[in-house]
Amino acid sequence: MKISTSRASSPDQAMKRSATTSIATSRSSGKKARLDAASAERSSDKSKLDSTISDSIGTGTLKQLKRSLRALIVALQAVECERVVLDRMWYKNASQFQSALWWRHANSLRRCLRSLDTARALTARIALVYAELCGADQSGSNQGWPVLPREAKSTPQSIDAVLKSAQTKQRLKQAEGELQELKAVIEVVRKRAEKGAKVLMVHLNTPPAPTFAPLVTALIAICAAVHHPTAALAGEESALDELRNILAQLRTSV
Repeated sequence: MKISTSRASSPDQAMKRSATTSIATSRSSGKKARLDAASAERSSDKSKLDSTISDSIGTGTLKQLKRSLRALIVALQAVECERVVLDRMWYKNASQFQSALWWRHANSLRRCLRSLDTARALTARIALVYAELCGADQSGSNQGWPVLPREAKSTPQSIDAVLKSAQTKQRLKQAEGELQELKAVIEVVRKRAEKGAKVLMVHLNTPPAPTFAPLVTALIAICAAVHHPTAALAGEESALDELRNILAQLRTSV
């Protein structure tokens, strides 16, 4: 009888152990599910935060900043090259043609071009801000025109940290004002180049034959080479205006 009772109780014990195991497994599964849900919620909140920070400055803001700054640098470099040539021509011919009307207009353009000397330092300061936003150590050499980093290695958090800096905000605000002043200077240069080219063309077309035609023709070419990039920068919705708007957007984004 005892043996049969023991045998009969074995299935009951097995069922109890199975039920206990099932309950433990269910509790473990439920706990794991809750942990997974909490982890997913934290990841979702982090993604929303990253998206909010990223959207505050625009997804392509850094690319636009780099493109506009590069366009400004290229245009100013082209103007600087023409100024170097004009300086050499003035050095060799100033004493000979100083009383000529057409030469005085060319010399006026040469003097006006020197007002763009501050543009290199301005672009270097903007390039420094761009490099910080990209997470780069530096934007390039301290001498000459700035070199922009090739690849952006930034994250929404690093961009947000840079933009919250008081020093960065001050740099952006100062650069905005200097870009506005630079545009006014560029407009003056454009007008000088246009006026100089007109005076030189009149002299070149004066019958019976203009004097020093090769020199005058070279000066006309310089005026045209200066006028083209300055007209593009001084116009509406130019790279300079786009750059100033981007800086304002960055300054007010956080």
